[in-house]
Amino acid sequence: MSSRQEQAESDTGGAGRFRGGMAIEREWTLLEGEADPLIRSDRRDYLPYGLSGGQSGSSSVLHATDVSETILPVMVSTRINKNEHLYHRQPGTGGHGNPFFRDPKAIAWDVRNDRVSAQTAREKYGVVVDPVSFEVDQQATQDLRNRFTSAHQE
Repeated sequence: MSSRQEQAESDTGGAGRFRGGMAIEREWTLLEGEADPLIRSDRRDYLPYGLSGGQSGSSSVLHATDVSETILPVMVSTRINKNEHLYHRQPGTGGHGNPFFRDPKAIAWDVRNDRVSAQTAREKYGVVVDPVSFEVDQQATQDLRNRFTSAHQE
């Protein structure tokens, strides 16, 4: 069996003052014969929860990457044959603490390093990051965070 893809997936860790861990995705291809892999893929239906105001992480995904893209159960023992593929993305973990307390410089680092997208930085953390220069727009960030705080106090 060959593991063709193994990488951390952007925007999968729960938002929080301390961002949750990113999901890892893998795709396996069987090179010869047939195999009966046993795979456990929890946290599809019940997301990894955040703590102390942190948001949930992403769900797990498990499917056969044939023509049908068959979604597989969270715990499965299945038969695969030569040149068939399985795709699995582990869940991202939940964040800890209010995302609006995360340092904007840390969010800019997250955007630069593909941990979160500029859109997620804006929507979940209230931080405006230029997607080219990765600089934080301090005034836009302050305005956005003030609007969010005002809306949630009323």
